[in-house]
Amino acid sequence: YVRPEDIRLCDTLENAPNAFYAQVLRGEFLGAHSLFSFALDGAPDQILQAQFSTNYLNGRELHPGALVRLAISPLPPYCASSARP
Repeated sequence: YVRPEDIRLCDTLENAPNAFYAQVLRGEFLGAHSLFSFALDGAPDQILQAQFSTNYLNGRELHPGALVRLAISPLPPYCASSARP
């Protein structure tokens, strides 16, 4: 499970850890935040939902069909250490 707020937008060529391309399926403006659905590049049946603040999206064009680069924020150290066997 990935929390929608743990997803971030990347520059197209940014080499961030846990980064991948995805296609925007839809976006819903919810006031201070917007909720987006993405189809993962290479796994279009896997739908990812992300939540972005309106300020964070300022100037970014996220319309259905757009190809964007996303990244999943790494786990905080206290979570990563407890998740290891």
